[in-house]
Amino acid sequence: HKPAFLGEHQVFDQAILPASALIEMALAAGENQRVIFLENVEFKKALILKDTEDALQLIIEQKSFKIYHELEPNWEILVTGKIEELKSTNLTHCHLEEIAKNCPEEVDINSFYETYQKSGINYGSNFRLIHQLKRGENTAFAQIKLTDRLEREKYHFHPAMLDACFQGIAAILFKEESSVTYVP
Repeated sequence: HKPAFLGEHQVFDQAILPASALIEMALAAGENQRVIFLENVEFKKALILKDTEDALQLIIEQKSFKIYHELEPNWEILVTGKIEELKSTNLTHCHLEEIAKNCPEEVDINSFYETYQKSGINYGSNFRLIHQLKRGENTAFAQIKLTDRLEREKYHFHPAMLDACFQGIAAILFKEESSVTYVP
């Protein structure tokens, strides 16, 4: 089943499966665990979405995972990483006010997404989820809100929301227009 919102994640006018969807796939595989974490995630190849069905396969072996895409007659690897159960849930609390204070530069959201569009990345409305974006030297603060339609869908982390988090991180790295396209 290919959700319709995926067609709104385009690079050079081609729908590309967001890396966030692959992350969600790995997280969903660990749903029997209480809390899992992923690390050393490497995206090997992008998957261009066509009108045909795509077969993906997730394999977990000894705390590592790989996601493959069927490319008749073979399978090609899309992503690899480590997956583990988090034994302690004693996580450090995040102080949002402190992070926001360290981000004095307010980023105009329309200009932000226009810059992406000029570089060949076109986000449809379901991927334009950042409502406020501030950045500092090595920090970004983004307010992200899912649309009502996306919020009704069942995910651990909705791929569009996680993609918006990646977009916020990219705001730190790419402060000016570039002739090179980077996909967050």
